[in-house]
Amino acid sequence: APTIAVGAMPKRDPLASRVDLPPGFGGIEAAVAIRGPAGLSGLRTLHVGMTLVLAAALAVGVFFSLRAVRRELATARVRQNLLDNTSHELRTPLTTIRMHAEMLAEEALPDEKRDEYLRLVLAESERLSRLVDDVLDLSKLSRGEAPAATEPASPADLARAAVEAWSAGEVEVSVAEDLPLVSADRDSAIRVLLNLLENARKYAGGATAIEGRAGDGAVELIVADHGPGIPDGEREHLFTRFYRSPRDARRVKGVGLGLVLAREIARSQGGDVSLLESSAEGSRFALRLAAAKEEK
Repeated sequence: APTIAVGAMPKRDPLASRVDLPPGFGGIEAAVAIRGPAGLSGLRTLHVGMTLVLAAALAVGVFFSLRAVRRELATARVRQNLLDNTSHELRTPLTTIRMHAEMLAEEALPDEKRDEYLRLVLAESERLSRLVDDVLDLSKLSRGEAPAATEPASPADLARAAVEAWSAGEVEVSVAEDLPLVSADRDSAIRVLLNLLENARKYAGGATAIEGRAGDGAVELIVADHGPGIPDGEREHLFTRFYRSPRDARRVKGVGLGLVLAREIARSQGGDVSLLESSAEGSRFALRLAAAKEEK
């Protein structure tokens, strides 16, 4: 708390004044104590002191007001960014679904072409669902809602379920059946793996495998790809909300929430998501889940 002292005169006829600042300035007190001959000189000194105190109070008020305004502006920018990017991401799959659905309804297509269109409509519908789920989950986590309850789950089963729900390419599952059970909400863990697979599809052309390993009381499910790797200068921003790589911003459409949400969901379950390694030969992201405690 700032202290303002005015006057250093002989101890005669003390004059004193105190200013109570308005609410919101917790812990800040301003006071003026004047010791000197009573009369005009003391009153002038008191006036100067009071002016200084009020000026200090005004400065503190302006400081806190500007800080609040900056915080509100930053929040507004984040919301606008989310709205713009999400709207664009929603429009793309919706346009694709509508176009191919119209062709399926109006044109006489060969069975092979019809199957191709149906697969495309299904893939875009799943993409749309994942985007909506991401936004809803981010909202829940931001509000601090209690995470879903965890229970023992098989790492191999989680990996297989994620690959079965994934329809954008072949992914090999190399997760041993005898790995320790993990403590997780099954749906949330699968969502994290799907986000990692989607990230690999966007930036590396697709994931090649999901691997598993155990150690230090946890199990890691690793999503590997053979992409171009991630530059050193961008790795520290991978888990920053709305961050888009300048290298891929034009080529790859997205909101910049996939990895962020994957990590937040994992941490809400007592786990984590991290980049293990990245090179010109590819990248490896790991979902780390705590091993389930054995029931006595």
